[in-house]
Amino acid sequence: MEDVERAAIEKFKVQDEKIDELVGNVLNNLDLMETGLLEMGEKIDGNEKIIQGVTENVDKVNQKFETTNDKLKKITENFRPARKMCTDICLILVLLVMLGILYNVIVKSY
Repeated sequence: MEDVERAAIEKFKVQDEKIDELVGNVLNNLDLMETGLLEMGEKIDGNEKIIQGVTENVDKVNQKFETTNDKLKKITENFRPARKMCTDICLILVLLVMLGILYNVIVKSY
């Protein structure tokens, strides 16, 4: 072989080593990325379980709220409508005022 051919072969070997080194770096970085992504996936799975649990709890609370709301609605319907409740409260206040006046009159007369 001639010197030119040997120089070319040597140049190819050097380039081959550089390419191998770069490919090794890329593979190392891909391994690091894979590890990081696997950890992220595990965290996402854990968060998904937590979110599922919270969602189930919220559904239970909503169901209890709706049940309680329905019960309260039935109770208020069985008593008196809201517009009549206001009248009742006003009449009770008037009665209390009248009792107060009557008490003052009785206390002053004795």
